[in-house]
Amino acid sequence: MKNFTTRMINREVKVSFNHPKYVTAIFQAQSTSFACQGKWSYKMVSIPKNKYSIQKLEAEVIKRFNVYYY
Repeated sequence: MKNFTTRMINREVKVSFNHPKYVTAIFQAQSTSFACQGKWSYKMVSIPKNKYSIQKLEAEVIKRFNVYYY
């Protein structure tokens, strides 16, 4: 599978298949941690390749959204 870019959570998200076992969504966000608030950095959310679908990856990103980053 080839890497591609899509739109999720109102952000541009790069979907990467480079890891041998995981599919990774990479995007910019801010941490909810008090010490890191206001600093933009790249965040990654991964799911196993054998369970991959774009809907499952997006569900995992949304599940973590507003908990670990915003």
